[in-house]
Amino acid sequence: MISRRTALGCLLLTGRTLSSAAASARQRPNIVLIYIDDLGWKDLACTGSTYHLTPHIDRLAADGMMFTEGYASAPLCSPSRGALLSGKYPARTKLTTVWDGGEHPADERLLEVSKPVLSRMIQRGNAQFLEARHRHALPRPEYTFAEALRDSGYVTAHFGKWHTGLQPGFRPQDRGFSVAAGHWKTLEGPAGHFGKDFAGQLTGLENIKDDDFVADVLTGQAVDFLRARKDRPFALMLSHYAVHTPIKAKPADIALFQKLPASDHYNPTYAALVKSVDDSVGRVMDALREAGLEGNTAVIFTSDNGGLTPVTSNYPLMGGKSLGYEAGFRVPWIVRWPGRVKAGRKEKTRVVQIDP
Repeated sequence: MISRRTALGCLLLTGRTLSSAAASARQRPNIVLIYIDDLGWKDLACTGSTYHLTPHIDRLAADGMMFTEGYASAPLCSPSRGALLSGKYPARTKLTTVWDGGEHPADERLLEVSKPVLSRMIQRGNAQFLEARHRHALPRPEYTFAEALRDSGYVTAHFGKWHTGLQPGFRPQDRGFSVAAGHWKTLEGPAGHFGKDFAGQLTGLENIKDDDFVADVLTGQAVDFLRARKDRPFALMLSHYAVHTPIKAKPADIALFQKLPASDHYNPTYAALVKSVDDSVGRVMDALREAGLEGNTAVIFTSDNGGLTPVTSNYPLMGGKSLGYEAGFRVPWIVRWPGRVKAGRKEKTRVVQIDP
């Protein structure tokens, strides 16, 4: 039987389980984590969609193991990402909500709901949903999987969305990632999917052009990183802004889906955004093969929370992103690790993105 620790713990927490002495006895695997934003549990062809086209991810599933009951640790992004990084439930770190870039600083202080926010909630008639004291960043004492891997000799990299703290000391490069690019500089929140949508706010991507598709740029950065790391084990986290709102995509891809018959999935722009994720997976896997790294690389594909309704359909599960029903937590989950994970298997054991 496969335990929860097998799926993510043994892969991402390699630095905690392999000492330098043990590592010298065998070749340590490279690790690639492709982390999607708001991808629903059935948004892939291999998980049930008859409208979305995901041939590269489908191949990843065929070459690896697909967990049919995989879960994020929260139904929205920041708590889920903090849990993934720390291996702890959001309630333990008190990172239980998202930072809106407004009244609260993105640091580790425990915060009450501010008076302006409380006033707005009362006006909207939903003050009954007041939260407990919470944080808007992963606390500094938490030891992340990236720090564990770095401390055991891995070169670590993070490209893309971060969303667990922006103050000095809380950024990717402060939390164990040797290389980091593509995260927000001074703001953090949904903007879009083209260079012009981010107004120069992406770290390390100052030269991005207005019409550049951000998922393509991030994938290019990730591919360049892994091709240059043949001599040392590496851990790469490619954290896409896709498929988060606002829903924008390449016009040619949108046109493709406008010609296809819809099912319970029906949004051609969202389908095109899912396709951009699939294209990214294809480029990463091609780069691993070309560099001769495919056989010694564990690839993990999953999402930070469930799909947002009504942008996508999570039927027959109830709810979606931000809701406490199953579809808010249930996500696609694929692990490919040649020689260690049996290919072509669908595993029903429940897995979650923490290390309990």
